[in-house]
Amino acid sequence: MGALLEPTAVMGPWHVEVRSESAYLYGADANWRPGDAEPVHMLRVTTGPVDDPYGPAFAIPVADRDAVAAALDQIIGHPSFHEWATSGHVSVADVWRTEVVDGWLRVFGPVIVYGAGEPWRVGGVVELEYRHVAALLGALCSAQQ
Repeated sequence: MGALLEPTAVMGPWHVEVRSESAYLYGADANWRPGDAEPVHMLRVTTGPVDDPYGPAFAIPVADRDAVAAALDQIIGHPSFHEWATSGHVSVADVWRTEVVDGWLRVFGPVIVYGAGEPWRVGGVVELEYRHVAALLGALCSAQQ
């Protein structure tokens, strides 16, 4: 069972749920359903090989990059992450790839996606293993807008 954290002001509509070895990233409209108006602050998810043969990916609105980076900072600053890191686990220097397409910042790398029924489906959730969070934060911060 995890803990849903209160978003910081910088995170805006984005929030995270932390667990013992991973965290979940949610957009503001996590309860969005097909047929509803398309939300603004929402993940899009896909599973390869739509654009990349190496697996799953997610996308966020380009304008939300700093808010999602703040969400990753919140994960790194949480006691669950600290406990994981001090129990002998180490982060890995993953190779994340980012691209901007039609106002969306697409992120390819070792992420677990849920709700990816069709390519770049609106909605869904991503799970981030703690060992990948620092590298993902670096990739987001260096992504071109």
